[in-house]
Amino acid sequence: MPLAQILPALISRGIKYGFTLSLVLLFCGFLVDNKELSIGSQAPDFSAKLYNNRDFKLSSLKGSYTLVQFWASWDIPSLKSHLKLVKTYNQFRDYKFVNGKKFNVVEISIDQKPETYKIAIARENVPWNYLICDFKGWDSPLIDSFKIENIPANFLLDPNGKIIAKNIFNDEVENELQKNIKK
Repeated sequence: MPLAQILPALISRGIKYGFTLSLVLLFCGFLVDNKELSIGSQAPDFSAKLYNNRDFKLSSLKGSYTLVQFWASWDIPSLKSHLKLVKTYNQFRDYKFVNGKKFNVVEISIDQKPETYKIAIARENVPWNYLICDFKGWDSPLIDSFKIENIPANFLLDPNGKIIAKNIFNDEVENELQKNIKK
């Protein structure tokens, strides 16, 4: 029986509103996939257009350590994290890693205004090639697939695409990469 038919039936039988609402919320909770991505799980693969209009697929970076970072040009914590990430990337991009070829950064912006986004990218002189923005903001399918609720947010992936760390910033990214440098 559909939910639209169950509610009136419960109410007409004298079941209290609060109890009915609790049942509805419980029922709806089972319908919504709110399982967060955890360390050890496989990162969702996705396809997107890069800033330079080339096609991109996350799985194309398998074999390398990859930081997938969500940010916005209008968000001060995102910009601070972004600046530190530029330094980290420049430091680690040529290192050889255990079971991995190199270090990549994929930045996914939730900007909605192309002009604001383009100014930020030009101003920051980003050294990596993987810049993505579909200009859908919080409605982007990538936000949903990675279960993003706040920015900045990130996921460090191992060469197999598994999440080995998440929401690590500044020195934490460097520390995590240091653990995986080939000695």
